Amino acid sequence: MNTRLLLLPIALFLAYIIACNTSTNPKKVSDSTDVPHAATQNSEEATSGEALFMQSDCKSCHDRQNNIIGPSLAQIAARYTFNDANISHLAKRVIDGVKMNEGVWGKQEMTPHPDLNQQDAELMVKYILSLPPDVHGTTNETQPYKKTK
Repeated sequence: MNTRLLLLPIALFLAYIIACNTSTNPKKVSDSTDVPHAATQNSEEATSGEALFMQSDCKSCHDRQNNIIGPSLAQIAARYTFNDANISHLAKRVIDGVKMNEGVWGKQEMTPHPDLNQQDAELMVKYILSLPPDVHGTTNETQPYKKTK
């Protein structure tokens, strides 16, 4: 009987400690299709995408680390999770372009590239999203693409 009375306060104390250490903020669970940046950095697709990027006119507006006219590639990598939905969405943006005041990076227009096929555009996006994200001036939380009405 005395043992039970002694164990009860210990059990309550342990329950209190565990409850105090549990975060009230739910942790973000990533989609199963999300791939960490490091896992894709050396992929053949990213390498092919880099070659396509370097041959294109994209580098006249986008630099790896610095803003020129458009955001840096590192900022894009910080904003978007490496997943199929984002790759498809961003490839479409590369091909179709972005009209003035319709983008997520400010008021700048992005030139369309209608001669670029979907597969090559996706390789370029895979290269960009495989880069280490910029942690200066951007959030570390990635923003997966969500369709809006």
